[in-house]
Amino acid sequence: MKCGRKCTYSPGTIKGYAVYSSVNLYLRNLNTNNAYELLHNSQAKQPSTQNSLSISVLIDNLKNYSQLGDKYNRYL
Repeated sequence: MKCGRKCTYSPGTIKGYAVYSSVNLYLRNLNTNNAYELLHNSQAKQPSTQNSLSISVLIDNLKNYSQLGDKYNRYL
């Protein structure tokens, strides 16, 4: 993305948002939006004793993430 003559963006920002803030907002959306309720339930059901979450289980429960639906999940 190129800035015009009145560019006020600093390195690492796009449209006034710092990359870190954008990632935080994205993660908050995934973790709080009711459209991803299956994902939330899947996260909660995985044993807390595991060191990491099962990515394949999470992907299978990411139903409303893409307009492509299951086709997108299979791609992941």
